[in-house]
Amino acid sequence: MSEKRFLPDIIDTNKPGEVFKISNFELVKEELGKLLSDYKDFQITNNIAEAKELRAGLNKMADALNQKKIAVKKAYLEPYEYGETQIKELIGMISNVSLAIDKQVKDYEENQKKAKKADIEALFKTFLNPRNIAFDRVFNEKWLNATVTLKAVEKDLTNYFENVESNIATIETLYTDEVRKADAIALFVDYLDFGRAIQEEKRIWEFNNRPKPTPIVVEEAVKNQPSAEEVPQDYLLSVTGTKNQLLGLKEYLKAHGIAYNFERR
Repeated sequence: MSEKRFLPDIIDTNKPGEVFKISNFELVKEELGKLLSDYKDFQITNNIAEAKELRAGLNKMADALNQKKIAVKKAYLEPYEYGETQIKELIGMISNVSLAIDKQVKDYEENQKKAKKADIEALFKTFLNPRNIAFDRVFNEKWLNATVTLKAVEKDLTNYFENVESNIATIETLYTDEVRKADAIALFVDYLDFGRAIQEEKRIWEFNNRPKPTPIVVEEAVKNQPSAEEVPQDYLLSVTGTKNQLLGLKEYLKAHGIAYNFERR
């Protein structure tokens, strides 16, 4: 590269604390343009060493510019980093106390939820429950929210059990067969899903009542038994032949429906 002023040496930056900028940016840009114009249309001929030297020089210049940026950034950040360290120490002091309080708050809320769940379960046991539906199958996590009152839970439980009995009453009107009716009710209590219970009962009933296969008359079966000559029998056959002959033998056996197994010795 031709000898020209080294760009990073002519960059003039303002002092830390002010907005970071290259105050003589237009001058630097002009100098860089002049420098690069000599090599913009550079073509490698036979002198690969010259091309490598040029590439190294340009990379060195770019790296020097980047180092200049890093140095300026460090100078700008030094006053900030000192204060940042102090701020982090103060935040740490606050966090130590805040985390301790946070744990107590979470423990308190968890204990409140456990107590409320016990109250809900006690309320659940006051309802008539002829189907013996377990509490865990009815319980809804949203009931533990502080905004949900026991009065609201009681209303939900009332609606729930009324809906169960309403579905069972509907099932009773759907079946005249007492066995099918009992099965459907039992399935509903298992699933607590009306549509699924009806479909499952239908599937089971259709399976149990599928057409039975027609029994085969023994005499007819005996009559249709193949004669001794027609019963397949196993024979061990050893053959020697060319590849084409063996292929022909295979085709013959296959054409006559004869099962075979070839093992080469």
